[in-house]
This record gives sequence, structure tokens and C-alpha cells, in this order.
Amino acid sequence: MKEFWGRLGYYPVGIVDAVGHKGGIWFLSANLKFSCKILWAMNQCVTLEIDGGGRRWIYSAVYGSPQATNRVELWSHLLDIGLCIQDPWVVVGDFNDILSVHEVKGGNYYSTRSSVFASTLDSCGLFDLTTSRRRFTWFRKIQGNREIAKRLDRACCTAEWRLLFPEAFVEVLSRSHSDHCPLLIRCQGVPIKKGNRPFRFQAAWATHPDYKAIVQKSWNSTDFGIHRKLLGV
Repeated sequence: MKEFWGRLGYYPVGIVDAVGHKGGIWFLSANLKFSCKILWAMNQCVTLEIDGGGRRWIYSAVYGSPQATNRVELWSHLLDIGLCIQDPWVVVGDFNDILSVHEVKGGNYYSTRSSVFASTLDSCGLFDLTTSRRRFTWFRKIQGNREIAKRLDRACCTAEWRLLFPEAFVEVLSRSHSDHCPLLIRCQGVPIKKGNRPFRFQAAWATHPDYKAIVQKSWNSTDFGIHRKLLGV
């Protein structure tokens, strides 16, 4: 496998081998300008320190066990990491669990498991990154050709990591040979083409003493269309 990824321009940084057809985590890098150092590794999580571009942060790659009883070890491991680090932190992968009933379609929802998962993320100071394109990340057909869909995969970060990459968001890509959708984190966001910037309104503007008069003057003007009136404001 190392030779295969090497031909594609990647080199392995952290590896947890699969047991048969289950589990396994490969952390690969194609950017030699970034320094990647393994901090902790267990069968459900590999955590690295990434240093490059004038930034340093912690990245945890997760593959939660399909067995709920085994995921207790993962939750405990994440809690320990949260107590040990101060750098910005992002956690990405297949948690094999969901946070709410809205993250499952056609399958069972276990509130106790969700509560433990949510409590773990909260205690670690982790919250979901903005996600686009798809609501669910895992799909499976069962008896009667009925489909189950869940949001098992996600990216979570601390407030410090969000400040480091304020435009970052997660794109849920199309799946092909797997029952999981790949996740792509775009740290720089999507650039807006010149001339197509959306209109934004700051609530603080309404507190300015001249706010009402300025809006009235621009809006009552009969010389311009709506677009020019908004620009006038």
C-alpha cells in the first residue's frame, strides 16, 4: 500500500492497520512543507501535530468502532487529549455514531448513545464545522430494498482552530465504491468572484443615530433602481 500511495505523490505519516476487513487508519501527506508528528495513536484514533505555513494545530483522524461498547474507549481517549493540548484542534472521521434523531433516516435512534457522544464533544470543546452538499454520509440497503442513511462522518473543531481557519467548511463528496461519503475540508473557503459579493447587513448599523435618516433618503430617491439604492445606503 505504501508503494501505491507513493506513486500518487503521498507519503504515510501515521498508520493504524486494519484487523481483517475492519478498522484501519491511514494518515497521508503530499505537502513536504508541512511537518507532521504523531502524538498519540490507538486503534480508533491517530493524533498528529501539524506545523507549516506559520500555523500549528492538532489533527485527530477517527474511525470509531462499529461496536458501541468499544467506542467508550474512543470517547475516553478524546477526553484525555482535550486535557493535554492547548493548540487549535480538529477531529475528523467516521465516529460511527450520531448526535440527534435528525441525523438518521430509516433506522433506529439511540438517545443514550447520542447523549454520551454529545457530552464527549462538549467536554472537549469541539463543535461541528459548517457542512455543505449532503445531510447524510452513510447509506445502506436492507430487507425490502429499504435504505438507511445516517450522518456517521463529521469534522469537529475547537474555537481556536476555527479562529485559525475562519472560512473553513466541510464538503460531503459523492460516494462510489464505499457506503460512506468522503469528507473534504476546505480551509480557505470558496473564493467569491468579483462582482458577485452577497449583500451583508451588520446589526450594529441600526444603532447609529443617523441610520433611519440615511435609509429613508436613499430609499425615497426616485432616480435609481433597488440595486443603486442599496449601494447608496
